[in-house]
Amino acid sequence: MHALMDKGAGIGFIVAELRLDPKTVRKLMNATTPDELIGRKPTVRQSSLDGHAHYLAARWAESCRSTSRLHQELAYRGVKVSECTVRRFLLRLKEEAESTATPLVPKIREVTTMILRHPDGVPEADRVVLKELRARFAAT
Repeated sequence: MHALMDKGAGIGFIVAELRLDPKTVRKLMNATTPDELIGRKPTVRQSSLDGHAHYLAARWAESCRSTSRLHQELAYRGVKVSECTVRRFLLRLKEEAESTATPLVPKIREVTTMILRHPDGVPEADRVVLKELRARFAAT
């Protein structure tokens, strides 16, 4: 398209030649760099529950996972949202919690079983756990 522009072709000719929409051609003609054509990074949409995020996060931390219960609590607080909106917000909380979850620490009995088992009978996953535990306690 820029080659056609450099030859002096008008927008009508470029539209017909490249079979593009006139708006697209204008957008491409006016862009000076490729970065102008690439859209901004998508942002997270605002939610009607953003003002109540602290309350919902606190209730989530208290292990209240019931969408209908939290919807009722919000209604009692004067928040008018659908139950579906609450469900989507809780799904976001769940995804954030899963992405930042720390690995579980094995119980004493599990570690004892791993240590006392014959080395040939220890599964690979348990060997990895034992290796991590040895590394942790060697550092202290």
